[in-house]
Amino acid sequence: MIEIVRHIKRMRGGSQPHLMSDSESRLWVVKFANNAQHKSILANELLASRLAASVGLKVPDCAVVRVSKQLIRETPDLVTEFRTGAVPCSSGYQFGSRYVGCDLLTPVRDYLNVEEFDEVENLNQFAGVLAFDKWAENADGRQVLFVRKDLTKLYTAVFIDFGYCFQLGEWRFEDAWRASWSPTMRGAYPRDEVYSKVITWESFDPWLTRLEHLDPSLVEGFAEAIPKDWYDRRNGDLKELARTLLERRSRVRGFIQDFARSRRTAFVNWSELASTRRPVRERQQSGTRVLSSLLLLLGLTVSHVLTSGCLQ
Repeated sequence: MIEIVRHIKRMRGGSQPHLMSDSESRLWVVKFANNAQHKSILANELLASRLAASVGLKVPDCAVVRVSKQLIRETPDLVTEFRTGAVPCSSGYQFGSRYVGCDLLTPVRDYLNVEEFDEVENLNQFAGVLAFDKWAENADGRQVLFVRKDLTKLYTAVFIDFGYCFQLGEWRFEDAWRASWSPTMRGAYPRDEVYSKVITWESFDPWLTRLEHLDPSLVEGFAEAIPKDWYDRRNGDLKELARTLLERRSRVRGFIQDFARSRRTAFVNWSELASTRRPVRERQQSGTRVLSSLLLLLGLTVSHVLTSGCLQ
């Protein structure tokens, strides 16, 4: 078991992680069970990170780490802040992911200018992680850190923050209505330039093919290794989540096609899809139909909303 022995600083992020070090002076970004987002964040992070690594995506090493009550008690900064006030971080087993830099002096960036994308050695992995995020239904935009361990070398993109996979704490998948309502950002990086190398289905390999052929025993084993107190079993169990993920393997290409044909049009160099992409007017009409359907459920009409100024 990895024992965390020192607190270094609070990190940015909604889950309020902390940078800490273990007994061997290795750096870890630690997320606590009583974080401000959801208890299942830890389970999602561990399962999704290990699955992403298993298909060859560049993600930080992760592990279950232990934080003692004494360290919590002796470190005033180890608190979780809620609207009602701050409470001490939980002790015991927490989620840890290795800090992506070799040390605190290693340049780590969360944003690059467009012209700098040519300096990313694994830019093609953005297609692979998109396939993964659509499969896992990541409810967040894709989070990435860019690391350059030597100023003479290229950046490496490291994919982080998998806590919103599987719909955060809900562990359910709603692709049908979500694909037509909000396909543009969920599980996708906000800059389309990272998808410039996507020109055929082969652009998603080897990651897509590996995902489609994931060993069921591997998925189930990763799920079984998650501490039981990391998730609320009223939302379902990990065995059922694992079964659902295995069933979704055969549907990933369809999820990618839905995204590719959306108004986002991220794959501008994928000529194979250009002829099948719906015209802008048709996409707008489809969006209007979806909005009308939702308003009808609320007992409203489009004209009523427009005349009453509800959309202003």
